[in-house]
Amino acid sequence: MVRYLFSAAFAVLFLFGEICMSANNSSMPLPCIRRERDALLNFKASLHDPTNRLSSWEGNFCCQWEGIGCNNVTAHVVKLDLFNPCWRLTKQGELIQCDSYGNYSILSAQNLDRSLSELEYLSYLDLSGNDFSGSPIPIFIGSMRSLTYLSLSMANFGGRIPNTLGNLTNLTHLDLSYNYGINANQSLNSNVVNWVFGLQSLQHLDLSGVELGGIHNLLQVLNMLPSLLRIYLRDCQLFNLLLPIVNHTNIAPQFLDISYNELTSPVLDAFQNMTSLVHVDLFSNFLDLVPSWLSYFQKLKYLDISENGLHGPFPDVLRNMTSLESLYLSKTNFTLVPSWLGELNKLVHLDLSKNELSGPIQEAIRNMTSIEFLDLSFNGLTSVPCWFVEFKKLVHLDLSQNHLTHMECSLPSILADLCQLRFLNFSSNKLRREQIGDSELSWCITFDLKELDLSHNDFRGRLPTWVGRLENLEYLNLASNFFYGLIPYSLGKQLELKKLDQYNNTFDGKLDGSFHDSIAKLVNLQRLDLSNNYLNGIIPQSIGELVNLQELDLSNNHLNGTIPQSIGELVHLKQLHLSNNHLSGIIPQSIVKNSNKLGMWHPRAATYWFMTDLYFLVSIGLLSSNVA
Repeated sequence: MVRYLFSAAFAVLFLFGEICMSANNSSMPLPCIRRERDALLNFKASLHDPTNRLSSWEGNFCCQWEGIGCNNVTAHVVKLDLFNPCWRLTKQGELIQCDSYGNYSILSAQNLDRSLSELEYLSYLDLSGNDFSGSPIPIFIGSMRSLTYLSLSMANFGGRIPNTLGNLTNLTHLDLSYNYGINANQSLNSNVVNWVFGLQSLQHLDLSGVELGGIHNLLQVLNMLPSLLRIYLRDCQLFNLLLPIVNHTNIAPQFLDISYNELTSPVLDAFQNMTSLVHVDLFSNFLDLVPSWLSYFQKLKYLDISENGLHGPFPDVLRNMTSLESLYLSKTNFTLVPSWLGELNKLVHLDLSKNELSGPIQEAIRNMTSIEFLDLSFNGLTSVPCWFVEFKKLVHLDLSQNHLTHMECSLPSILADLCQLRFLNFSSNKLRREQIGDSELSWCITFDLKELDLSHNDFRGRLPTWVGRLENLEYLNLASNFFYGLIPYSLGKQLELKKLDQYNNTFDGKLDGSFHDSIAKLVNLQRLDLSNNYLNGIIPQSIGELVNLQELDLSNNHLNGTIPQSIGELVHLKQLHLSNNHLSGIIPQSIVKNSNKLGMWHPRAATYWFMTDLYFLVSIGLLSSNVA
């Protein structure tokens, strides 16, 4: 009995030790399954990788490699995510951020190597934004039956969509968008469409940019996909389709994007039975009226009918669409806002930009107190009412490119009540000194405002001190006004500021006088443009404290002295403009060392240069300066 108890206790202790060792080693990377590691290395060998994105692909621990995901228990490779970051940013509209990636992030190959078929447990494959040289989507993709997510967007595939895709019965996400060489007319016509039946689990389908103009049975094809929730058919040349109305739809999609298709109202009728839709994007078509049947879409929250051929009064059909939360009506030729618009009490996003609204901002908007996003830019509006302070939830307000000459309340008095506002644009109007006001901001404990654009107005005088209270600002544009005086010390409080534009004003005084205690504290600043002012004195050494600066423009001032060495120590600097000053001396060696990456701008020729030799003095903006 004692022996039995001893054995049992030993077994428990052994098991406890194994559990502890397992817990201690849980953070240790799992070794690769050799066959899958070899497949990945063969795939890597088939790719041209100019920037060594796959430099981590070496050694035995492939689950730690860039873009690879593994099952935590079996160590099988289940995820291969090699999307081009530039393409994803471009797709999201973030082109400026994409510049730092350029085309050099593209992986390229003559075709998609068959070695991927060895990854039999792969469930996620994203190769979007790369270049496969117009080759067909390979047939072997259909053998990768574990796939649930497949994105080959903008990867330069061509030819027919292989019928073997129908074998991917677990697929929930399929994105073949912007492969302009794909011949969908042969792949999806009524004679060869049977493979679509296999995609019974598909929820997300994106064929944007793929020509579908010859597929007159398109809705019947979509109707074969009972799980389909999101349909993207943007820019598919659907304008010449004769689509029959499908009376008994087998699908209940929630998201439909058929923008950029030059659709006319009769063609759009084919979609009238998709009453389950929550999101409909009809941007940039040729609709001459808003279909009356949209009023039956009781679940619709998002509707974009911007940039169509609409004309006449505001469409009355929208009055009954009380479920709407986002309504985009840009460039639709409307002249009046109806009084009933305020009855859409769930509306939080409203875009009426690029219309023909004129005079004071209309009273009909006043009742929309739940609004968070309001764009009235590019109209003919002339004044801003005081009741804007009632929009307590407003986050985004764009009144740029109007004819504003009057504000019933000054700008700081409006800001003092809009504590959640993050974006405010009054640029390109005719507002004057009295509208910008001198009063302090006192109501909000903190201000969330991140972007403030007051450029291209007639604001005059010294920069008001209340601007310094906006301590969360990331972008401040005061360009092309008549501000004068010194750059205020209060700017030094805006530590989050990334872009500061004050060009084309009449700021004067010594740049080095207030710089150290104001702008030099803005360590997150990426762009600083003080050009076309009356600044004098020297360029201070403290400019080197702006360690994240990428663009610096001090041209067309009255600066003198030498170029400080510290400018060349700004390792992120890409553009430097110092022309039309009174600088003298020699170009610091620190700038010469960085000249291979410094892209400069000739302010007269308006062209970019890349400095490779010192004789391109104009390229570093030293025109009219005595710099050697």
